[in-house]
Amino acid sequence: MFAAPARALLKFEIEPQFDEPYMATSLQDFWGRRWNLMVSCILRPSVYEPVKMVLGPVMGKRWGSACAMMASFAVSGLMHELMYSYLTRVEPTWEVSWFSVVHGVCTALEVVVKNSELGEKWRLNRVVFWVLTIGFVMVTCFWLFFPQLVRNRVDSRGIEELGAAFQLFKDGVINRSGFKNRLTMYDVAYDPSKMIMKSFCISWSAIFASLVYSYFISKNIKPGKIRLISLLPIVLLFTLIPLNLFPSPNICGISAFFITWLANFKLLLFAFDKGPLSSPSLSLVQFISAASLPIKIKKPHDTQMGTLKSPLNYAIKFVLLTIVIRVCEYRSSIHHNLLLTIYCLFIYLNTEILLAMFATPARVLLKIEIEPQFDEPYLSTSLQDFWGRRWNLMVSSILRSSVYEPVRSIAGLVVGKRWGSACAMLASFVVSALMHELIYFYLTRVEPTWEVSWFFVLHGVCTALEVLVKKSEFGEKWRLNRLVSGVLTIGFVMGTSFWLFFPQLVRNKADLRGLEEYRIVSQWLNDQVVRLI
Repeated sequence: MFAAPARALLKFEIEPQFDEPYMATSLQDFWGRRWNLMVSCILRPSVYEPVKMVLGPVMGKRWGSACAMMASFAVSGLMHELMYSYLTRVEPTWEVSWFSVVHGVCTALEVVVKNSELGEKWRLNRVVFWVLTIGFVMVTCFWLFFPQLVRNRVDSRGIEELGAAFQLFKDGVINRSGFKNRLTMYDVAYDPSKMIMKSFCISWSAIFASLVYSYFISKNIKPGKIRLISLLPIVLLFTLIPLNLFPSPNICGISAFFITWLANFKLLLFAFDKGPLSSPSLSLVQFISAASLPIKIKKPHDTQMGTLKSPLNYAIKFVLLTIVIRVCEYRSSIHHNLLLTIYCLFIYLNTEILLAMFATPARVLLKIEIEPQFDEPYLSTSLQDFWGRRWNLMVSSILRSSVYEPVRSIAGLVVGKRWGSACAMLASFVVSALMHELIYFYLTRVEPTWEVSWFFVLHGVCTALEVLVKKSEFGEKWRLNRLVSGVLTIGFVMGTSFWLFFPQLVRNKADLRGLEEYRIVSQWLNDQVVRLI
């Protein structure tokens, strides 16, 4: 599964990893020519040949080779013991090490006997050799290899994980109680707050470690397929990490947006030396910040982008957000459509303030200029203005480089420049739709309804048609008043949000969970202030 994509993408032949080990007729044949050939290939130049070279002149060629063989098995035993420690997290019993030592001694004696006069005179039938070899491997596995795994229930956990993976692919749904059931199986006391923080810390530690790898390893690989392959495991990891997080709108939702969407797209662009991570002047801290945070470092002398807003602007919006959250506490008494209108305001204020909260420390600590994330979307006079110039500009910038421009360059050759731009615009909205659907899945852990996907497809079609009409003769003759076009734009965005964007979140109570999290944080801050006073 791991080797086949590398072979397909790089278009080169690779050596096999296994060669039907159940057909082995000797231990030497089993370990040296059939079982896990990648390990044999690594141990041969790193352990076997150096030991043989050192001991050969002292003990003779035959016994030097035997000692080198036992040394290789000893190293393999220690590495297996280390992996067992990772899996069980208990004190080593050294059973698997003895398994390797036994096989090392027996394999070395087998080779010595084969090369002696006795071995040349006595040759057993291949079927008998096969039965003895496979029987010896299996019996020693029963005796030394499996007991530690079974005692610590590693086998049960592995089977459970495979079953969960198959169930996920089969149904597309993660059981809400699965997380707690797995904790019970691992004999871990279920404390939600501790488990939430533990999974959050582990996930973000893995994220930072992955970005350090991306900086030092992939940055030294030439852009293209090789760098892409080196980054694909990180992209896959970033896609799976939100599933390890509690489905909290603020913890899981933010992490999924930052990592699964923005960071993955930035890394894919970086693979081809494009995007915000491709600048050779970025330090490690700047690279990690630019990859994991919703920021784009502003280029020197770039006057096209807007300036960052004043602290007073954010203070006013923070007060408005506080009022909105307070009003939502009385949602049972508010008309449904009015509540959805308040949710629209909440989504805007909450998103802008959160993005600013993450971007500001990076700007202050790294002493860099960053591009703004929002530009007063409520002043939009068209869908193109709303999505392209005012709403969540970090996403627009990423989609422009990763989707819009490549699709436009390809489609433009086929359907012409104007329709090529329309197709590219629609493709960008489709990608955005799929990413929102994925984030909704992380938050709700239920089967997708595709409502949010249709929301963005609808806006993609309408935005593309709007641009085409603007550039036509009809669009040049008929220009609506800015106030009228502004009301129509905001009205269309809010109306389609009521219809397609919010229903799935409301049905699965993601809105209630998000507001409850804010209430808990607010109560905690209030308690801390009272305690200090």
